[in-house]
Amino acid sequence: MSVKKLRDEAVSRALGNIRRIEEAMGVGYDSLKKIRSELIELANDQSLFPRAHFPVPDSGESVVYRLSEDDDHRFALYGSVGTSGKEVPPHNHTTWAVIVGVHGQEFNRFYERTDDRSVPGKAVLKETGDFVVTHGNGVVFMPDDIHSISTEDAESTCIFICTEWLWIIFIIVWSLIGRLKVSLPCPFEMIFKILWVKWESLESAFRRVK
Repeated sequence: MSVKKLRDEAVSRALGNIRRIEEAMGVGYDSLKKIRSELIELANDQSLFPRAHFPVPDSGESVVYRLSEDDDHRFALYGSVGTSGKEVPPHNHTTWAVIVGVHGQEFNRFYERTDDRSVPGKAVLKETGDFVVTHGNGVVFMPDDIHSISTEDAESTCIFICTEWLWIIFIIVWSLIGRLKVSLPCPFEMIFKILWVKWESLESAFRRVK
């Protein structure tokens, strides 16, 4: 049996378990931790996720591969390959997310908002901690949780699950912004302009694993 076939079967089993967890417990930190355990188990066999199946483009940019996605986008699983020097500024996901490591390391910093949210499009953040995502562990996020990520490995692959396709758009938008000084939350008008200008880049970033 091919690696892809074995991977697809493993992904299907994991998503079945994850759906049952969500149906029984809803969405909260306790259920997300159980979902994290399912994804860590999925990622445990690194041979299912060989680097050759998740190549970095010649441009050297980071890329996102879609492993599975429901027709209604309720559950989606992606593989994210971050190259050395990848940085994503502080952001929230607007939905829950679980990220676990497969290869390499991804450095996460966590933040909380300390402003009173009275000024639209502005935010004051305080760093509250950090964590290195690598093989055998992972992190969980509720919709308003804020973090930033960076990678130093030549290639760093993580798999993660989310509930809405728009979540991954949001992540890529922040990645495209790069080091631009943008307050949180990112104004919708800015997201729209970036999507309009960068749609071709966004479209090419989504690659279904064959």
